[in-house]
Amino acid sequence: MKILAVSLLRLGDLIQQIPLLKGLRADYPEAEIHILINKQFFQSRVLLGNLVDKFHFFDREELQKGLGEASYNIFWSYTEVEKQIAELKAQSYDQIYNLTHTRLSAYLVGLIKAPVRGLRYDQGRFQGLESRWMRYFNERFSGTGQSIFHYVEALGSALDIARVQPAAVFPWAKKEKLILMQCLTSDIKKNWSLAKFQQLKKNLNESLGDYRIKILSADFERESLLQVFSAEDLIVCDLSEAQEHLKRACLLITGDTSIKHLAAQVGTPLVELVLGSSDFYKTRAFTPFAWAVRTPAACAPCAHSSKCPKSSHVCAEELTVEAAFTAVWNALSQAPFPVVYSESQELERAVWSAYLGQNSPATLNISGETKTLALQKQVVLDGMLERIQKGFQESSGKMASEKKLEIQEIENLIVCAQDILKGGWDREGYFIKFIEALTVPFQNRNEFFQRLQNSLTETSELLSLRKDTIHRVTEKSQEGLYNAKGIEQLSNDRTSKVGASSTRNTQDADL
Repeated sequence: MKILAVSLLRLGDLIQQIPLLKGLRADYPEAEIHILINKQFFQSRVLLGNLVDKFHFFDREELQKGLGEASYNIFWSYTEVEKQIAELKAQSYDQIYNLTHTRLSAYLVGLIKAPVRGLRYDQGRFQGLESRWMRYFNERFSGTGQSIFHYVEALGSALDIARVQPAAVFPWAKKEKLILMQCLTSDIKKNWSLAKFQQLKKNLNESLGDYRIKILSADFERESLLQVFSAEDLIVCDLSEAQEHLKRACLLITGDTSIKHLAAQVGTPLVELVLGSSDFYKTRAFTPFAWAVRTPAACAPCAHSSKCPKSSHVCAEELTVEAAFTAVWNALSQAPFPVVYSESQELERAVWSAYLGQNSPATLNISGETKTLALQKQVVLDGMLERIQKGFQESSGKMASEKKLEIQEIENLIVCAQDILKGGWDREGYFIKFIEALTVPFQNRNEFFQRLQNSLTETSELLSLRKDTIHRVTEKSQEGLYNAKGIEQLSNDRTSKVGASSTRNTQDADL
C-alpha cells in the first residue's frame, strides 16, 4: 500500500501532526508512506525519523515569485505545478490524507486522482466535509472559532487517524540540569518582553545554582537576543540541533512556537507562556508534561491574523515574572502537572464527542457538585433554545406573508444572539450555528430560514445528548465512600438517625 500525506502549513503545524503520522504508521506498518511539505521546511526531515519513507517538496516561495516577478516566464509557475502533479500521479497512491485544510491543498490533491481523506476539489466543487468531525474542524480551526478539542484531536478524528501520544511516564533520570528558554515567536503578539525573560533567568540563577540556563536561538534571532543576553547565554542552532538540546534538557520555557511542539514530541516538560492569539485549548503543547501560564488579560486570545487592537501589549504586561517563576518551580519540583480539563469541561467534551461521532455518550465519573452545576446550565440552555424556537416560529409566519425580509421580522432572534454573546456562557458553541445563520450573507429568504432551521435542529440534538450524558453520570459521593467502607460499620444509633432523616415530610409534597 502506498500513502501520501499532504502537510502544507507552517512548521508548528507539521510538528503537531507527528502523532497523526505515528498513527498512520501504526495502522499501516507495511505501507510506503510519502509526505508533501513546503520546501522551506526541508530540514524537518530529521524530525520525522522512520515515520516517512519519501519526501516531496512544494516550492511555494519560488512559485509565488514566478507569478509576480517580470524575470519569470508567465507560464513558469503553471508548468512547474503541472510537472509536480504528474510526478505525484505517477506514484499511484492508494490513499491520500490531506492534513492541510486549505483551498490550495484541496486543488492539489484533487488533481492527483487518488482516494482522499480530507478536503479536496473535485467535479467543480470542494468536497470532503461530509462527516460531522470534518465540518467541526473546518468551522473551529479555519478562523477564530473556539474549540474544546485540541488541533490534533479534532484533525485526527476528522480524518479517522489514531493519535499516538507521548508516553505517560516521564523519564526524569535521563535529563540534565539544563533549562532552555525560547524567547521569540513568529508573531509579536505572542512575545513576552525580553526584559522579563532576562529577569526570570536572573531569578532562576539565584534560586537554582546547580542548573544551567541557556537561550535557544535561530541564526536570524541572534542580534535581537544579544541586546539582552550575552553571547555565552545563547545556543544558536538549527532545527535538528535544537531537537538534540531538547532531549537533554529538563525543562523548556517558551511562548507559542514550533519549538514548543517539538519539546512535546521528544518528551521534554515545558512551561508555556500563553499570550496574544495563542489559544490554549486549540494549540497548546500536546503533552501531559506542561505548565501553562495564561495571561489574565480579558482580550486574549485575539485574532491570529490581525494586529494587537490595544494601545499597549496588555496580555504580556499582565503576565508577571513571578507567575512564570512559580510554574518553573512547580515543574522542576516534580509537582503533579495540572489537569487540562475540569470535570465540567470533560462532560461538555463527552457531549460533543457523542454528537460528532454519532454514537452514545460516555458514562463519566464526576462529583455531585459538578452534576448540579451541569443541570443548572442545562436549564439555561433549554430556556434559550425555547426562546429562539418561539422567535423562529413567529418569523416564519411573517416570512410566508412578506416578499422582502425586514429586520423587524427577526428582531427577537437577534436579541437572543446578543444575549448569548454578552452572557459568555456558551463557550462550547451549542448555539454557534444559530449565531452564524444570523450573520453569514445569504441569497434569499428561503436560504436564510433554512439555515436557521438547520441550526436549531443541531442545537436540539446537542442539548438532548447533553441531558442524556448528565443522566449517565456516576457521582463521586459520600454514599460511595460509605459503601466502600461497609454500611455495617455505622453504629445502630447512627443508622436509626439516618432512617429518621429520610422520612418524607408531607408538608413538602408540593415542593
